[in-house]
Amino acid sequence: MRSVRLTLVLAVALTTIPAAAASAVAQAAPASLTLAASPSEITAGNTPQLVGQVTRDGASTSGVRVELYEKRYGEITYRLVGETTSGDDGKYQFTVQPLIQSAYVVRDDRTSSVAVVVFVHTRLVLDWPRPDERRGNPWHIGGNLLPRLGSVPVGVGVFVGGTYRFLGQGVTDDGGQFSIAVSLPPGEVTLVAYTSARPRDLPK
Repeated sequence: MRSVRLTLVLAVALTTIPAAAASAVAQAAPASLTLAASPSEITAGNTPQLVGQVTRDGASTSGVRVELYEKRYGEITYRLVGETTSGDDGKYQFTVQPLIQSAYVVRDDRTSSVAVVVFVHTRLVLDWPRPDERRGNPWHIGGNLLPRLGSVPVGVGVFVGGTYRFLGQGVTDDGGQFSIAVSLPPGEVTLVAYTSARPRDLPK
């Protein structure tokens, strides 16, 4: 009788241990997606890289379809902007060109990543005058703002002999263009165009 009872107890133990171990492994190694931006802070017009990796059951996984979603500043929902497939090492990469602060997430058929944010500084592009241009006043200082938004203040000044001097201000039109008439001092000067607009100041 003792031998029979001992055999039954061992049989129960042997059948329950593998099940518990399998459950622990499944909980310890779920599917995951990572995402990082390089760099995470840019000037409008630049192209940061978004990189990540697919991991399933504790190992990097190739051949997984990954979708990239973007939510720009002022928006409340994400939209699909790209897709790719993970490589042999489970890694994937996207190139983006946000003009304003934007958040990104990636998703596959199992899970999604934590959102990453790319911070974007506005860019002013001076189209005229040319650096070597020589003529009399007035001068029209012109260019465009990225992102191309209207009613954004733009200022113009000069450095003469190490001293900054404000010259004038205008606003961008609906296409982000600006043209400001100023009088430049004689001689060689360093021209500065600037805006203090930040993402929260820009029209949504």
